Amino acid sequence: MSLRGPDAFLLIGLLFPALPAMAGQIAVETHPVPLDPAHPGVKRVGSLDYAGGLTLLSDDGRFGGWSGMLVSPDGARIVLISDIGWWLTADLVRQDGRISGLANAEIGPLLAPDGRPLGGDKMNGDAEAITARADGSMIVAFEQDHRILLYPAQADGSLPLLHVPETLPIPPDLRKADPNGGLEALTALSDGALFGFSEDLLDAAGRHQGWRFDGPDGAPPRTLALEAVADFKPTDLKPLPGGDFLLLERRYDLLTGPGARLSVLPAVSTESATPIAGRELARIPAELTVDNSEALGIYRDAASKTHALVLSDDNFNPLQRTLLMDFVLP
Repeated sequence: MSLRGPDAFLLIGLLFPALPAMAGQIAVETHPVPLDPAHPGVKRVGSLDYAGGLTLLSDDGRFGGWSGMLVSPDGARIVLISDIGWWLTADLVRQDGRISGLANAEIGPLLAPDGRPLGGDKMNGDAEAITARADGSMIVAFEQDHRILLYPAQADGSLPLLHVPETLPIPPDLRKADPNGGLEALTALSDGALFGFSEDLLDAAGRHQGWRFDGPDGAPPRTLALEAVADFKPTDLKPLPGGDFLLLERRYDLLTGPGARLSVLPAVSTESATPIAGRELARIPAELTVDNSEALGIYRDAASKTHALVLSDDNFNPLQRTLLMDFVLP
């Protein structure tokens, strides 16, 4: 059966069975947040409708730094990865269709190819992006030591992140990126190839360098360029129904505060010989509820509306928050 774009992504719904005993439960406290703290009745930013959001809290020292996310097709379950080598899975609890909490949260360490647990290891466990292939495998991109690990699908249906991964080849130019400026926006295409952009590796014209690579045809990486917009940097990328892609970008400045931007990249971006420019859906400024937005997930609700979940990385900083925000796309 031939699957394209989001149809292949929908198969990640098969990847969320009950976890075995090696995974540990974790308590996560949640509190609802308005889109606009000064005007709680505001429900729209740009062309996005706000469908609710939460602040996530936990007394567990492993909780935080969440930088990548997968969401089941119906928005019922999430998988997160952190920049110190942990994964977390949880059910999304809803009330009147809006996210109201997390349940059945489990946490555990990502594994290295030699089987060594990476949990708590910033240098080797700085996981920044996660995507899923149609065969059920999960792929995680790391910074510091720039590399990509493939966590194979399991015949018993267990979570791939519980198992030992293998190393995938990366575009040679990615090694030129700063340790903290690598491949943060990454998604798998319907043919299994990978498509993504670096956070801080720029070309001579100041555009974010990206690639289409690791395709089944064995072709060399195709170098791409994403037009830079102000001081926003790409942090996640997910396929949309119809074949386009949703790009999350963030800015984080101590003087001006955080901000996020969501835009649509056309399906042809993966083959583009010219610089790619996204069609902006919304910018979320510092005066709204926003933090260090790094992770993105896509799902469809019972009315077939497409939602974007946006998750922030608190950097284990008590002055920052882990926010999970839900937006309905036009």
